Amino acid sequence: IEAQARINNEAIKINETFSRLLVTAGLGQIVDIVIHEIGFPLGKCFNKIRNIRKILSKLSGISKTTSSSITENINSLEKHLSEIHLLRERLDPHAPAKRLKRRLFDIAHEILETKSLFDSLLRESNITFQFKILTTESVKIMTVQSAISQIIANLIHNSIYWVSDKYQDSKEGLIEIRLSTTAEQIQIDVLDNGPGVEEEIRSYIFDPYFSKKEDGMGLGLYISRIAVDTHGQGKLIYVPDSDLGGACFRLTLKRKT
Repeated sequence: IEAQARINNEAIKINETFSRLLVTAGLGQIVDIVIHEIGFPLGKCFNKIRNIRKILSKLSGISKTTSSSITENINSLEKHLSEIHLLRERLDPHAPAKRLKRRLFDIAHEILETKSLFDSLLRESNITFQFKILTTESVKIMTVQSAISQIIANLIHNSIYWVSDKYQDSKEGLIEIRLSTTAEQIQIDVLDNGPGVEEEIRSYIFDPYFSKKEDGMGLGLYISRIAVDTHGQGKLIYVPDSDLGGACFRLTLKRKT
């Protein structure tokens, strides 16, 4: 009976691992499709904007106020399209041939590059972003770069959502990333002054399809933890009692992986 119970437990673990692999494989295929398919319509949008600018420059009989308003909206549209283009460029190195390759890279640079994807959203939400490097050394690691980028992106995106929900563009929102090291590991803390995570749901936040967001899929934190576990890089945990008063997620990476 005891042996059978052990076998059943191992079978459950194998099934869970297989399910995780299916999820990550499917998401990887989605990324590939998005990278490929979004290029053409994105190019057409940029061409249309150029045409609109030409037409606008030749129009007569419209007021300067109207012309200025149209130009402002075109500039805003072009800015958002440029951010989509940047995201596509950032995803491209994560395509199949490159996605799982280990490489030596600078963690601080990767954090800032990933954060840049959210610059417009941070500005529009009036959220202050701070990046504190609590070490004097250059922090480099040999691991799967795309996995780290994905984790940081998920954590920043979550913080923006909840901080925005709490402060409603009141300029009081704050997101902070702290990078520190020990001889054995690299530590990245992503903190905010949002509402935090209620104690009663903390044990569920890394479960698949669990979400407190309206229309949330509940996959962000789940995928982030899989990314850590799959590549043996360290661990991702929720840290209660953040000194910013909101949520704090801690990513630790082994210095030798």
